[in-house]
Amino acid sequence: PFGEHERMPIRIVHALGMDGLRAVGEAGGEAGARTAAVFIGDRGKLAMTLLMTVALLTATNGNVLTGGRVAFAMGRDGAFWSGAGKVSRRGTPAVALWVQALLTIVLIFTGTFNQLLQICSIAMIMSGCLNVLALFTLRWRQPQAPRPYRATLYPWFPALYLLANLLAIGVIAHAALFPGEGRPRDWMPLLGVALFAVVWLGHAVWRRMMPHPAAPRR
Repeated sequence: PFGEHERMPIRIVHALGMDGLRAVGEAGGEAGARTAAVFIGDRGKLAMTLLMTVALLTATNGNVLTGGRVAFAMGRDGAFWSGAGKVSRRGTPAVALWVQALLTIVLIFTGTFNQLLQICSIAMIMSGCLNVLALFTLRWRQPQAPRPYRATLYPWFPALYLLANLLAIGVIAHAALFPGEGRPRDWMPLLGVALFAVVWLGHAVWRRMMPHPAAPRR
């Protein structure tokens, strides 16, 4: 009755048990590699670790390529430092990529990976909420604007996505404020909300300081 994807968590729990799975998390390990070690041995653990490393490098490459181009587009549209909108002789947004690299280095030295993940995760969810809210806002304010794509089952699917994200934010915030007996409060998600608010306000001030923002380039 289960597909291969649904069976994987069951196999992990079966191999490690709930106590073993909890111990892996507390030790900062990886459940997939530990499960491979149980079934195949140390060679299986090594192979699984190498596969996950390749997957992480692939995902990192995609994030670097797309993340730098967000700053590049904002720089060209006047929503960010204009220098980020410049391209190198090879046609790449080199300045934006360097800015992203420097910010990444700063973040790496500010805390552990788990802390950064908690801070960024809730900020990314909030960004997704704003993206969907922008869809509703633009369709309300500019109903006759040309739209080269269709939002399937609008407004129900976007509204469902927005509701799910708001629910996730509520759950994360509740877990941070009320962690349960014997567990300390985790301020990292709330710090992510605060940083998001600071960036949002900073961007609003930036826009107000620019009396004639550059028109978007096509």
